[in-house]
Amino acid sequence: MDRHGAAPVGAWPLKRCFLPVVFSSPLFLFVFLPVVFLAYFASGDRWRNAVLLVASLLFYTVSAGGYVLLLFFSIGANYALGRQMERCEDKRRRLVVLTAVAANMIPLFVFKYSGFAALSANSVLGHLGFTNAIPVPAWFLPAGISFFTFQGLAYVIDVYRKETPPCASLSEFALFKSFFPQLVAGPIVRYHNLSGELKSRRHSTILVQEGLVRFGFGLSKKILLADNLGRVADSVFGSPSASLDPSTAWVGIVCYTLQIFFDFSGYSDMAIGLGRVFGLSLPENFNQPYRSASITEFWRRWHMTLSGWFRDYVYFPLGGNRKGAMRTGANLLIVFFLCGLWHGASCTFVIWGFFHGLLLLIERTLKTAFGIQPRGLPGRVLTMVLVMIGWVFFRAHSPGTALEYLKHLGGVAAAQPGLFGPMHYLTANNVTYLVIGTLVALWPERRPATEEQSGIWPAIRPAAAVIVTLLAIVGQAPQSFNPFIYFQF
Repeated sequence: MDRHGAAPVGAWPLKRCFLPVVFSSPLFLFVFLPVVFLAYFASGDRWRNAVLLVASLLFYTVSAGGYVLLLFFSIGANYALGRQMERCEDKRRRLVVLTAVAANMIPLFVFKYSGFAALSANSVLGHLGFTNAIPVPAWFLPAGISFFTFQGLAYVIDVYRKETPPCASLSEFALFKSFFPQLVAGPIVRYHNLSGELKSRRHSTILVQEGLVRFGFGLSKKILLADNLGRVADSVFGSPSASLDPSTAWVGIVCYTLQIFFDFSGYSDMAIGLGRVFGLSLPENFNQPYRSASITEFWRRWHMTLSGWFRDYVYFPLGGNRKGAMRTGANLLIVFFLCGLWHGASCTFVIWGFFHGLLLLIERTLKTAFGIQPRGLPGRVLTMVLVMIGWVFFRAHSPGTALEYLKHLGGVAAAQPGLFGPMHYLTANNVTYLVIGTLVALWPERRPATEEQSGIWPAIRPAAAVIVTLLAIVGQAPQSFNPFIYFQF
């Protein structure tokens, strides 16, 4: 299966008898969510956390089968070690936090990176005459392991730094770790974001309405825009390289650029909306990143909870920008190497990460040494082109195919007349999705809440959400299962 489906990494030794549950699936929309909603609001305040916890563990069990034991381990280990840090002396706190970091990282390495590490080692050893010297483990990648691992790491590090007190209730901590809207693909929530609301939160008809409206817009982003544009991108990227002409290659990467944004921001909108319905405030994850005038600005707007995580737990501890230009450059490259690797155990993800790290380093050098800083429309255009070049590596199956695709984008690769040209993909429907997607992606940022109360949009927003949600549900009916891209991470 394509890397942007729900393909496993390797082969799980036991038969998988479960199906993934995603927010855009009929099972979730018409069975799971209504049942949880009714059970939650029918129960008293005392039992609402329990309802959400049971629903979240059921959600993950149906989605991941036996891997729910891994989630149980993550919950238990982080909770126990966090409490242990509160009780032990300062001299032992470092040992406890190192144990906690290992407890989080070892499962992530085993399930996500051990196969990649073995293949890489065998490649090196092969040049020395040792063929397949290291057995390559075969695993299915547990759903959401990168997200709940980083969530656990942030918690134990914050407790170690005494920036947040450890959670006193195992059930509250279990809900924090497993809350189903953000469990599989974020946003990456930190304990202090939810600690107060886990104990006591308010509910109102307005909050429920706002949450459902946000969910509806997110669902429409996924089904109406991401999935339809994704079919074009998949077809272009799946075409024989020799048949690609520059215009068709640009159609493919533009569609993928919009697909990955609407796929992931749509999921984040749905997660944040559901959190609001249940009285939990999940952090924002996107802020119109394709309006950025520089790569630096792009990373302040794209997947904000991940970039904030790397800033606070990797970049700053390495010294940030406080130890000279050379050290700052090295820190940036380390952070974005790890960021690329976080997305997947593949050379293409590593190259994508290094590419962005190098661009940030160039921007910082130009600003510091020459006072040159991209801005305005030229900055936005240049940033968008550079982001799309990076997406080619993110989407491609290998560095070689990515470089070949880039040659076609630049018109420097010989191309034979293919079966399909750009007009095959630019049908009336696809052009409509492209135009609407571009307008939405480049729409000005959300105004402050006080300003949003004026004008006609607040009045028609709920009705618009109902319309696009119905269109999304109707559009979903004839389609096959299409998982979110970030479920693989």
